[in-house]
Amino acid sequence: METRPTAQAGTPPANPAITPAIVPVPRPIGPAVEQRPDHLVYVRGSGLPYTGKATLLDENGKKSYEGSFRDGRREGVGMEWYANGQKKADGDFRAGSIYEGSLFWYFIGTFKKKMQVEYRAGKVVEAHLWNRDGSLRW
Repeated sequence: METRPTAQAGTPPANPAITPAIVPVPRPIGPAVEQRPDHLVYVRGSGLPYTGKATLLDENGKKSYEGSFRDGRREGVGMEWYANGQKKADGDFRAGSIYEGSLFWYFIGTFKKKMQVEYRAGKVVEAHLWNRDGSLRW
């Protein structure tokens, strides 16, 4: 005696071996914002400067900045990266510039640090420069 349900006329028989693939839909990182030539960040598709947290992506989809904005300028804790993924700046931003934290430069084509500058209260308080061989220049 057959215990499976029988197909009705006009319907194809069910094949339990075939299951549809579930593909996750990519989600955007943060709100829809864009950086324009005036170096301010706007709500995409409008003329309103953005206020809040967001992640900026470069043309290749890599993170270029992650942090907070006020009236389109970097404001508060944030981190910035070069196109090759190396850290460019890390700290507290005010009015779009680093206020407390560090800026980094690297020798071209390497991951060796060339220079690191420390900021406190918007002023340079310490800087280090390295030679290509890794020795400290000053």
